Amino acid sequence: MNPIRVTEYEWIPISSLGGLEGHLAKIESGLPKGTITWGFNAISFGRYCGVIQVDGLTIEVLPKTSSARTADEERIIFLRMLELALDIRLYSTGDAMLGWSDFTLLDLFILRFCDELQRCLVAGMHRQYIRHEDNLTMIRGKVMVAANVRANIHRADHVFCAFDELSDNTLLNRVIRTTLGYLYALAKSDRARRNTNELLSRFDQVDAWVCNLHQLDAIQLDRNASRFEGILEQCRWFLRGLSPDVFSGEHTNIALLFSMPKLFEEVVAREIRTHLAPQGYQVRAQGPIRAFVGPQDDPARTPFSMKPDITVFNDGIVKCVMDTKWKVLEAGSDLGISQSDLYQIATYGSEYDAAFGNDQDTPPVALVYPVARNTDVGTLHRWQIRGQKRPLFIVTVPIGLLASGVGRFRTELRKIVDQVLG
Repeated sequence: MNPIRVTEYEWIPISSLGGLEGHLAKIESGLPKGTITWGFNAISFGRYCGVIQVDGLTIEVLPKTSSARTADEERIIFLRMLELALDIRLYSTGDAMLGWSDFTLLDLFILRFCDELQRCLVAGMHRQYIRHEDNLTMIRGKVMVAANVRANIHRADHVFCAFDELSDNTLLNRVIRTTLGYLYALAKSDRARRNTNELLSRFDQVDAWVCNLHQLDAIQLDRNASRFEGILEQCRWFLRGLSPDVFSGEHTNIALLFSMPKLFEEVVAREIRTHLAPQGYQVRAQGPIRAFVGPQDDPARTPFSMKPDITVFNDGIVKCVMDTKWKVLEAGSDLGISQSDLYQIATYGSEYDAAFGNDQDTPPVALVYPVARNTDVGTLHRWQIRGQKRPLFIVTVPIGLLASGVGRFRTELRKIVDQVLG
């Protein structure tokens, strides 16, 4: 069955799922809340984009940045957002965009994992000394006196020893082998299956690992294994996305989903930091956190706090507070902006100016949206918070430019940021 591609919040008939809606419903409880909405003979996927694979059914949920764009264009925008936000390369330079549409999203993630693992293995597999205890015919390491007495009281030709042996059978390699096994079963394209199978052959002397997510999160890499840090994080990513049914051996189901508001925020924050850091600015994402509301008789307890998406500082003085919104602005005098968004950014401006500002400046605040409907031109609306006389910028980021490359998108975003900071 060919992959089904839908955009966020788009309704499609349940009949298009090929009778596998029951399997989808079975794994729904393991998906982020709000991923699936069921209607009358229809289904919608919202807020989270990515890939869901259930038995023979593959669903790709793509962002909706414009009604004028094709599904392939939205897919490229999504992939480039992932590259920018996660600092990864989903495809090699030689393949460029030509082959992006030939693979499912999951296969692209698998190919990227295989490429990175292959690069890590150029320097060799991870190896470490592992302690063994065995009854040997000659002394090796340290003699275990008590164990030797128990095991060899009537055998003078043996000695029970404890020794360290350099081995490939490390916990990290076992996790990688298990991940590759799952990915081989999930891969759809010949290339993804071939790459995972070739890598599996490198780990054929490594024991299988029984998936334990708590143990997986607790793994700490030593200095000699630091090059595998990205690989381990990807293993965690893949294994967390697997359905619990996989661990019981019933099916091979996986969901790799991304919150679009968080993804958009991360793209904007990273690009702003890259642009401003050489100029001496400090860019904080998701902070700094400030106390907001709590019980009067317990000042130490603050159940409600303020945490702006992006805060720009220069020498400890706040220069701008920004909040990103994954919403498409509309035409009209109010641009379709909700009052709650305005109240929120006005509160941020007042609080962070008081905490980190100075007496000479009134730092601006900004609401940052993806580009306005049906246009690829970033815009800047200059408003003012009247009571504070604080500049308020309504910024639209030309996210659609990512369909043709990163360069123009980056240039337009930097122009807008420079205008906001004056």
